[in-house]
Amino acid sequence: MPPRSLYRWKSFWFGLFIILSLAWAWWDSHRYFSEVAWIGKGFVWSGAGDIGIGIVLHPGPSPFDIQAARIPFPELIVADMLSRFKTIALPHWLLFESSLFLWFIFLGWRSRRHRRLEQALTNRPAP
Repeated sequence: MPPRSLYRWKSFWFGLFIILSLAWAWWDSHRYFSEVAWIGKGFVWSGAGDIGIGIVLHPGPSPFDIQAARIPFPELIVADMLSRFKTIALPHWLLFESSLFLWFIFLGWRSRRHRRLEQALTNRPAP
């Protein structure tokens, strides 16, 4: 029995979904600035080709309020945000390429494992 085709693996389709989602986020971050904020505590943002996490250093007492914003991309927002808050940013291309690399490594490893298992089962003597 030949091994299953690559397109029949759930891990192939799940990985493809992740890669396409990261590619879309990268493309979208050059047109819009998006953020999800926990009011008074911190925020997650995407814009200018980066994705980042911001933390409010001296948070005040506040309820658990969530706010989301999506606006056409202005350069001034990112510069102002980076100067006012402690932020960590990663470029989208780094996330995209590292995910792509790890996905290819995983698919190659899984393919070799299935090939070895198939070979071990076909070389086994019949009872």
